[in-house]
Amino acid sequence: MLLRFLNFDFQRSHLFVFLSGLFFVPFLKWFLSGVLKLWNRKKFKEDDTRTLYSLAHGKLNLTLSPPSMWMNMGYWKEDSDGSKKGKACSMTLAQASRNLLSEVLKTAGFDRARSSQPPQKKTLIDLGVGCGEQTVYLNSQSPIRESDITWWDDQKYVERFDTYIGITVDKTQFRYAEQRLQECIQQTKGDPLSEKRQLRLFCADAAQPDRWNLDLQQQVLNATKDGDENWVMALDTLYHFAPSRWPVIEYASRVLGASFMAFDLCLADEASGIDRALLRALTSLMRAPWANFSTMDEYRSKLHKAGYSDVKLRDVTERVFGPLVTFLGDHDQKLQSFGSGLGQFHVAKWMFGWWARSGIMRGVIVVARR
Repeated sequence: MLLRFLNFDFQRSHLFVFLSGLFFVPFLKWFLSGVLKLWNRKKFKEDDTRTLYSLAHGKLNLTLSPPSMWMNMGYWKEDSDGSKKGKACSMTLAQASRNLLSEVLKTAGFDRARSSQPPQKKTLIDLGVGCGEQTVYLNSQSPIRESDITWWDDQKYVERFDTYIGITVDKTQFRYAEQRLQECIQQTKGDPLSEKRQLRLFCADAAQPDRWNLDLQQQVLNATKDGDENWVMALDTLYHFAPSRWPVIEYASRVLGASFMAFDLCLADEASGIDRALLRALTSLMRAPWANFSTMDEYRSKLHKAGYSDVKLRDVTERVFGPLVTFLGDHDQKLQSFGSGLGQFHVAKWMFGWWARSGIMRGVIVVARR
């Protein structure tokens, strides 16, 4: 009876084939990857049974000072991104993450060599600051921690904002970012120009300005009211905003009268129905509402409807997903030498690899002016 009950023609079922690809294939890849790692570790241990430490003593040589805490997809420059076959990735995640911020600022027209005369009062509302590395980069003229030195550059596209307000929703990251901001403030003590600047961080949901507390709302309104040039920035975070990115963009445009710059994700025009269905399932795992995924043309149209007249979308996909996958693969091999690995980031590596191969997702720098 059981066989009769299960006697369905699964081979001809498109639904079954799709569901198999959606759930079984990624699970199989994850399972086989885990088995292979365990086998490699066992083999590694068997090969070194006659040694005392193998590579375990490498842990005693690790630098335990605070590491860099940058986290975005990065902008991996051609001369060092490891995108060519057989070439290892020589750029760090921190350097690539800093590059992405620099490219957003550059696309928005910032350049210290072309500072406005007479100087204008500038305000930046930074949505989703994470652990505060970008806060330090935007507000300090030199590295503060030893780890900052490894990713610092000449800050060619960084102009000092007279008022900087950063917002992040994660309480743990907020506490870490607040510590970084205090380090920045301490470093500039005694500098009259720096002490006139207003630097604040808030723990709040940047996606929903109508739910910000009164202090944050008033700080933002006062800053943009007094500013001659106001900007809202979101670096690799908007696709996580719930219910969507558009309430805060509408707020930036219509309430604050601020220009807008970001790195964001867009769907490719040619994405098929199956691709979209698979992507929709995966974005739910990313905690990224499906309402946030639109094509570049749709994105541009919505920015116009929000009140922005001068809109620029710059596709930088080739400098993002592929090189990032190369970096993750190289980093995984290095971690495995010490018995570790990417862990939960294996899923991200697989997804970024799919995006790079298929072209279904585009990495885009967005600049919209009032």
